Amino acid sequence: MTFEKIDTEQLKNSVDLLTLIDRDTTTKKIAATGGGEWAGPCPKCGGKDRFRAQPDRARWLCRTCTDGKWKDPIAYGQIIHGLDFRAACEFVAGQQFSKVDRPVAKPMPKRPPLESPKGEWEQRGRTFVDYAQGQLWHNLDALGYLGGRGLTDETIKGAQLGWNPKHIKDVAAHWGLTGRPIHLPAGLVIPWFIEDSLWRIEIRKPDGRKIPPRGYKQGLFNADKLSPNKPAVLVEGAIDALTIQQEAGVIVTAVATGATTHARRARWIAKLSLCPVVLVAFDNEPDKGQAAANYWLDVLPNARRWQPFWDDPNQMLQDGASVAGWIQAGLRTDKPQPGPARWVDPDVTRHILTVLESEGRPDIWPIILWADGGTRPVEFGSVKELWAATI
Repeated sequence: MTFEKIDTEQLKNSVDLLTLIDRDTTTKKIAATGGGEWAGPCPKCGGKDRFRAQPDRARWLCRTCTDGKWKDPIAYGQIIHGLDFRAACEFVAGQQFSKVDRPVAKPMPKRPPLESPKGEWEQRGRTFVDYAQGQLWHNLDALGYLGGRGLTDETIKGAQLGWNPKHIKDVAAHWGLTGRPIHLPAGLVIPWFIEDSLWRIEIRKPDGRKIPPRGYKQGLFNADKLSPNKPAVLVEGAIDALTIQQEAGVIVTAVATGATTHARRARWIAKLSLCPVVLVAFDNEPDKGQAAANYWLDVLPNARRWQPFWDDPNQMLQDGASVAGWIQAGLRTDKPQPGPARWVDPDVTRHILTVLESEGRPDIWPIILWADGGTRPVEFGSVKELWAATI
């Protein structure tokens, strides 16, 4: 079978992108950027106001589905409708699909409750963490590395940091797993303890790469220190969180996701949504850092973007800049006005109530969340009101 060659550039430049998109969602013009920019709900993930299109430039993006990166019309058919390349070209060119032939995106499966690793994984992990802690205080080079990054002995001990002097290959069964061995490379060991459970072990290799042994869960570093009575700062790396905690822990709680797309779970969203304000301080990178920040600005009604003055908070500390002053400046700015975010779903509500119960039911009402499908912020004055607005 032979196929006619497709002139993809001509196809991309000739398509009416807005007409194509309006088959699947409703958009409205919000700016003159790029010859005109339209926004609306994403037709794939349903995120409110995460979707953008610039028809004159024949490009579109979703802050979640494309991680904030612009895509062309053919990619619209591939990502949004799940088509292969040729089918996406035909779709863009105006080919009609019958209800039987046209692929339909499968619904997202419901996620199981998020819990920390248990049993053998946690036991083996704790043994390794204890071993690495002991090794650290006998390794002058490792201690010099941490000192060079500005971390004090008190911070190092409080975070239970350790050092693995050489690569270890462990049997998967020792961790309660099957298959390939567990690799523990040489490097800095950062345990993620949340409410006394070990969620993750991050091993930072000398080249800067972070390698966690498999079997970990997507935690939020330092999440158990979050409080409804204290602002929070959200960063990507654990070292940055420890930096902020060391320099400004009196006024804020610093938490880390571990990767730009991690920790996007109801359990952590709920805890962050109860803080008075969340400064989203992902690394000062135009693409990856900002794209990661956009997700949290969408989902948290109390969030504002607060970029580091340097590449990241730890680099500020190393260069002698005032991390506490940077945080104080962020807290002094005007109260954040929430951007369109998610509807109050059952998981978020359940975790909010769990947090309130664990905090002794603090008197923090009213709290602001999004209602009316994510179109307006609403103050909820009690648990009863919150449940009434939950889908």
